[in-house]
Amino acid sequence: MNKEPIIIQFDEDESFFTVVELICFNMGLKMSATAKNIEQARAIVKRIETKQLNPDIAIISDYLGNSFQDGSILTKKLKSLNPNIKIISYVTDPETDWGDLLALKGSKSAEKTMTMALEELTGKRFKASNIPESEVE
Repeated sequence: MNKEPIIIQFDEDESFFTVVELICFNMGLKMSATAKNIEQARAIVKRIETKQLNPDIAIISDYLGNSFQDGSILTKKLKSLNPNIKIISYVTDPETDWGDLLALKGSKSAEKTMTMALEELTGKRFKASNIPESEVE
């Protein structure tokens, strides 16, 4: 990805927002919009429909307060608005198949982490420290 990717996140669990924010920070990525419930998700979808927001990547949990089909339904809607958007399913169920990439919450499997999914989509690498190398002894 040549330009800074526009990333949006949908998850009702505050702790997973924090995890993704920290990962993005250490990769030099910024979150453009977030939703913690159906109403906030609808507001982001409206911004996409009206061309106020054109995301490259959406990180979506399966549950947004209504049912465990929320993520799948939201993915279909986003893909209908922007077929090129890449969806990271950020879930606990390893059998989830509605996203382009799967990142398991709490995964110990290296290929199923949020870090690996973002690295694959953005080409940026995760840095375990945000201290510039020039300041490290």
